[in-house]
Amino acid sequence: MDPSQASPLISLSTWLWLFPITYVIHIAEEYWGGEGYVAYLYRLRGVTITPKRFLILQLLGFGWMTGLVIISQLLNFREFVLAMLGTVTMLNGITHSITAIRHRGYGPGLVSCVLTWIPLGLLTLIFIFPHMALVTFVAAVLCGVGIIAFIMIFTMRGGK
Repeated sequence: MDPSQASPLISLSTWLWLFPITYVIHIAEEYWGGEGYVAYLYRLRGVTITPKRFLILQLLGFGWMTGLVIISQLLNFREFVLAMLGTVTMLNGITHSITAIRHRGYGPGLVSCVLTWIPLGLLTLIFIFPHMALVTFVAAVLCGVGIIAFIMIFTMRGGK
């Protein structure tokens, strides 16, 4: 199969757009789901962040992700970005799931993670792996791990 195709039915370019689309779904669930992520974060971790700051940070994240999708298409590094975003979404989903299991309850963002981000991330990594050099794939995955680590640290500091 031509590596520029995610499958006979969907191109890599189209597949890339699944990430910003599902990000909007995830943000909406984090904002409106249950008690909301801001209250949830304060209750579980004592981290204070205002709803306005949360939305601004999420808008920046959405802009970053969308910009990355566009630039990756213009400069032709779709596979790298797919592997990186696949890692980010899958790990975000796993962290939401682990937190829910540890605290024995729903956390805002959990449903979108379980139903979209974990499967999307995992399927992306499985698909894209054979179409990349191993060193490039590992570099993309490590970038994704670094992004998640940054987001976790940034979040625990109240987005500061």
